[in-house]
Amino acid sequence: MLDISEERIETLLHLLRLKKLTSDQKQELEEYCLLRPSLRDVIARLDDDELVRQDLSSLEQFDVEASLVGARAKLEIRLADRRRGWKVILSPGRMVAAAAIVTGVIIGSIYLFSSFDGNRSKGLAAGIQQRVKSHVSLVLPNGTDIDLDSMSRKGNVQRSGMVINKINSNELNITTAATRAVEASDAILNVPAGRQFAIRLPDGTRVWLNNVSSCWFPSAFTGPRRKVKIAGEAYMEIAKHPEQPFIAQVGEGDAALNVLVLGTSFNISAYADESCIHTTVVDGKVQVSTKDHSELLIQNEQLTTGPNIWQPKKTVNAATVIAWRNGILRSDGDSLTQVLRTLARWYNKEFDIPLTLGQKVFKGELSRSMTIDQALDYVSGHGTTFKYSLTGNKIIISL
Repeated sequence: MLDISEERIETLLHLLRLKKLTSDQKQELEEYCLLRPSLRDVIARLDDDELVRQDLSSLEQFDVEASLVGARAKLEIRLADRRRGWKVILSPGRMVAAAAIVTGVIIGSIYLFSSFDGNRSKGLAAGIQQRVKSHVSLVLPNGTDIDLDSMSRKGNVQRSGMVINKINSNELNITTAATRAVEASDAILNVPAGRQFAIRLPDGTRVWLNNVSSCWFPSAFTGPRRKVKIAGEAYMEIAKHPEQPFIAQVGEGDAALNVLVLGTSFNISAYADESCIHTTVVDGKVQVSTKDHSELLIQNEQLTTGPNIWQPKKTVNAATVIAWRNGILRSDGDSLTQVLRTLARWYNKEFDIPLTLGQKVFKGELSRSMTIDQALDYVSGHGTTFKYSLTGNKIIISL
């Protein structure tokens, strides 16, 4: 079986740099490239010391000369992906809505490395990976990254204790393999910008992931409770197993937020570039809890939480909240910044907007079928009028 650990990849890249790869190792590296195409970009840059020095300097995290050899493989793996991604730029008076700043990327896992926000590092890391990739991917517990867009719908694939079946182009069915290992480890479903994807978990629960979102789930739900982790936005219809309550978790440690349900449908929006988490009940009830607070929500109630934030629950139209499942954005007074963040995820673009303009509100409905020009023209014509210009992947908003 091909060893796809990060350490092994780094070892091979280091040997390549030193021109000490054997023929077998060259073949092994080629197999890695088939699984992770961005490695070809890494290999192309390895021989150029100046490019590597520039990449190290751009992160402003390391002493360039001291880190040039030791960190080369780790850095280049991530930067090959980073160059294809998109980021947030926050500065006084201006904001680019569309967020992922890569900091502290050298040490840690390829998929779950540390970020500037320790409390939500997994969510941010996942968000970076989804923006980087153009395809929906399933990362197995052993690290294998499956491109679901390229996966055939014919037959089942059995991997890591799971039977994987692609129902259609945007939905996956996961069941527990009869020969699975005793310990059920987490897999990760990653959805990139501009996409949505659904998955049916081993217990029958269905999860719809919005663009730039991830779901961690086990190959089997063992023990007294079922548990998944969410980053980004997800709508969930929980399979009823009263003897085994279901928990959806956002964040880690003391900052973790847990949604406890017995059998219900709800939406949770927890993007790393947003300051708040919004939990909305579509049907049934849930118990939302953090280290210091707990609140029971029923149908059409929404709770907004965040670091040092616990707002009173409020009544909302849940159908409006989950309209994204049908490719619709409905706004009844969201700020222009919030709307542009959504459009950034839809179209995989950056937005540069003055802070004062970003605070203006928009009321209306946008469809994912619109071009980005059509969407911006509609927003400008239904609220604060503005101008926009496209420079590369960045859209600059001005009065």
